[in-house]
Amino acid sequence: MKKLIVAGLALVLVTAAVFASGNSQKGGGSGSTGNYIRLTWWGNMVRDEQTAKVAELFKSKNPGVTIDLETTGWGGYWDKVNTQAASGSTADLMQQDYLYIGQWASRGQLLDLTPYIQDGTIDVSSIPASVVDSGKIDGKLYGIPLGTTIYCLAVDPAVLEKAGIPKIDSTTWTWKDFERIAETVYQKTGVQTVPFGASDVFPDAENYVRQSGVSFYAPDGKKLGFSDSALLKEFWDMELRLLDKGILIPPSESFIEMSQEESPLPRGRSWVMALWNTQVVANTNAAGRPLELLFTPKIERYKRPGAFLKPSMFFSITAKAENPSLAAKFLNFFLNDPEANDIISGERGVPVVASVRDALNAKLSPPQKAAGINSTVSWIGEPSTAIWTLIILAVWQFGSSMLIFLAGLRQIPAAYYEAAQIDGAGVFHQFLSVTLPQMTPVVFFNLVMQLIGGFTVFTQAFVVSGGNGDPYHSACSSRIHSSILLFQPSARYWHRRRLPAKT
Repeated sequence: MKKLIVAGLALVLVTAAVFASGNSQKGGGSGSTGNYIRLTWWGNMVRDEQTAKVAELFKSKNPGVTIDLETTGWGGYWDKVNTQAASGSTADLMQQDYLYIGQWASRGQLLDLTPYIQDGTIDVSSIPASVVDSGKIDGKLYGIPLGTTIYCLAVDPAVLEKAGIPKIDSTTWTWKDFERIAETVYQKTGVQTVPFGASDVFPDAENYVRQSGVSFYAPDGKKLGFSDSALLKEFWDMELRLLDKGILIPPSESFIEMSQEESPLPRGRSWVMALWNTQVVANTNAAGRPLELLFTPKIERYKRPGAFLKPSMFFSITAKAENPSLAAKFLNFFLNDPEANDIISGERGVPVVASVRDALNAKLSPPQKAAGINSTVSWIGEPSTAIWTLIILAVWQFGSSMLIFLAGLRQIPAAYYEAAQIDGAGVFHQFLSVTLPQMTPVVFFNLVMQLIGGFTVFTQAFVVSGGNGDPYHSACSSRIHSSILLFQPSARYWHRRRLPAKT
């Protein structure tokens, strides 16, 4: 007994030493060595997995490098990084968005990347100058995008064909054409039109204003770039006309957060949907039928596009970076390395480096070519595989129930089997006459516990999807699984909060 206690204490001490060693190594790398960086981004399970693989690839090509990875959802991300900035503990390399990069640059929280381009650490020679310039503020380069995206419309060609609408030339159509088509589709098929701005009003308003030849914001970013409010009024007047005729899906039904599978276009309630082009694959998969991308309509009196190539997301080096040179080297790797971009497969937007874009193009499906996003299988991100992923996860966690079964089997007296053998019972009959009857209470207990567990599944789907509820925000908030459906309200609550969900 004494030997057993000593062995147990030794095991505990060894385990503690291992964990202490691991923690001290991680902490010591931050600032005490020149081969350590922290990388932070917002994302989902697919993006998190890809980024981790890219980091591992970089480390394999640069022995001795340590990269600390930090990720959260979109909403929680900005709370986290702003808190880090206030305390002076920002990561070396951070994912940035064009809505916030100006604020960070104006507060002196980002480094100018120009010196790293001049010394050859970051190669932007294959990136169009206009794309590089999108990260410049007051002549200094504070961010470089991995990809670009454009705001557009996705339409259901089958509904348009059923309504007798000829193929739309989206390079010439106007908002009057859009209103007329919406009315025709409703009259001929009963399919309504989802309101613009159902998930985010800004892209629609910005697109409409830009069509008049002005910017939504002034160059200094402190005031609006237009003064004629009639522009937006006429846009919303069109929406009101459609609403009064019953053509528009009521805002009470459409202005709520929902998954792609639940949204009007994939469900067949709407013939059209405004989105960023990188979202078309998710919506096509959710719909289970082909969708078509169109440019947004134009204002008839202007007839100029309002769409523009938007940096899908920047990467910036923070002013408090402890190893900016290594961060710049990793950013260059992210941009230009073929193997790294093969892993990303355009998930962060259409690649900005021409050679990377051309190499990926041959590997993408038709809708992915239109959007330029991920060509790999996301087991939790695809409706056809998500349920099986959760089932396999549940089977993997069956160990506790198996222990109960084993304990029950050990409680069956050996004399029962001996008596059965004397009576001439074989293995099969012993199982039916001895094992099964004796194990009935245990089987019933495990069955009840598994049913209870099945009807309370939430955490697994939430965590395995990276906190965003894939497939397309539906594993936590759609009808993919009856048990998850019971937790739909709480799933949506957490999705709105977008609390950090890194595991």
